[in-house]
Amino acid sequence: MKKQLLVGLAAGVAVLGTSAFAGEETEGPKPQMFAIYKDVVIPSKTQEYETALKYMISEFKAYGIDPELVNFKVVSGPEFGYVFVIPIENFAAIDRMQENWKAASEIIGEEKFTDMMQSMESAIDHVDAFHIMYRPGLSYAPENPSLKPDEAEYVHYSFYYVTLGKKKQFEELAKEFAELYKSKNIDTGWSIYESVTGSDLPVFVIAHASRSQGEYYSRRDEVRELLGEAGEKLVEKALTLVRRIEHKDGWTRPDLSYPGQETDKR
Repeated sequence: MKKQLLVGLAAGVAVLGTSAFAGEETEGPKPQMFAIYKDVVIPSKTQEYETALKYMISEFKAYGIDPELVNFKVVSGPEFGYVFVIPIENFAAIDRMQENWKAASEIIGEEKFTDMMQSMESAIDHVDAFHIMYRPGLSYAPENPSLKPDEAEYVHYSFYYVTLGKKKQFEELAKEFAELYKSKNIDTGWSIYESVTGSDLPVFVIAHASRSQGEYYSRRDEVRELLGEAGEKLVEKALTLVRRIEHKDGWTRPDLSYPGQETDKR
C-alpha cells in the first residue's frame, strides 16, 4: 500500500488541475476532501490480508506513530473491497502526506516497513485510487438525529452517474431533497460526496449510515412513506438526470483503521 500512497496520490494531482472545485459551496461549511484507496483483495486471501493489515496497525501503535500525521478509516463490503479513507485539506497536502508516510517507515525501519507492505500486497488483486469531496451544502443533517456518530456500523452507498451537462440540475435536486426532509422533520440524515478524480465522471455518492443493514432498509421504507408524493416526484426527476445508479453495502471497520477502536469513533 505504501507504493500506491506515495505514487498514486501524485498522479491524481497531475490529471486533475483546479476544475474539480467548480462545484464548491460558496456559503456554509467548507467541503472536506478525502484521498480514497480501494484494495480489491483476492477472495482466497482475505484472512491473510486482514491479518497483515492488523499487524501493521499494531506496529504503528507500538512505535507511537502520530495519528495526526498518519491516519485512515476503513470501510469494507462485498462490492467494495477494502476502502481506505484519508482526509486531506487540498491537493497541496498530498506531498505532506507522502512525507508523513515516509517518516513513519523510517521510525519503524525501512526493511520492516517494506516487509509489512509486501505481506498486504501479496493478497491484493489490484488497487484503485481517486479523490472525493464531501458536499455539506448538498447533504442533509437533521437537528436531532436518531443515530449517534459512534453507533454507525453500516453504510449504504448509492452511486449516481450524472449525465454530462446536468450536474448543476442534480445539485439543485439534492437541495430540494434536503428541504423536503427538513420540512417533514425526518431524523435520518445522509451525506453527499462528489468524485473529483477517477473515471466515468461526474459521479455523486449518497451515504446513509445506520446501526445495521436491516435497520437501514426498514427505516428507508418508513421515510418513503413520510415523503409521500412529493418524494416520488423528486425521485422521478433524479432518474432523468443520470446515466445509471449503483447501490453498495459497506461496514465500518475500526479494527482495520488507524488509530483504531480506542480513539477512532465515527
